[in-house]
Amino acid sequence: SDSTLSKQMQMGIELMQSGQLSAANAMFTYVINQDNEFAEAWNKRATVLFFMGEFEKAKLDILKTLLLEQNHFGALAGLGMVEMHLGNPKAALNAYRRAASINPHLTDVKKAIIRLEKELKGFPA
Repeated sequence: SDSTLSKQMQMGIELMQSGQLSAANAMFTYVINQDNEFAEAWNKRATVLFFMGEFEKAKLDILKTLLLEQNHFGALAGLGMVEMHLGNPKAALNAYRRAASINPHLTDVKKAIIRLEKELKGFPA
């Protein structure tokens, strides 16, 4: 049921915030297995995978999030961070720009855009 999944999502978030990443990953995976179209469960698992250094897996979960909810600016910002860790600054810039076009109040995203634009033009960040 929705209330059960909501409770499990909250438990996953609490596990993630307390640094229990494997347990959080398991909780979000369980939620995804119960409802494969729960975009935020995919996004939260992507966050956990990012913290675990599993950047390719995080990217796959972000892409699934965006398939389900194309205007998820948090997932787009996360995609920018993942792409930076994967050494893809152009892809990161594209993701950050998409996030900023949806939510122009993302200060860190705006700073990342400016830094990447300078960097890609050959100027020091």
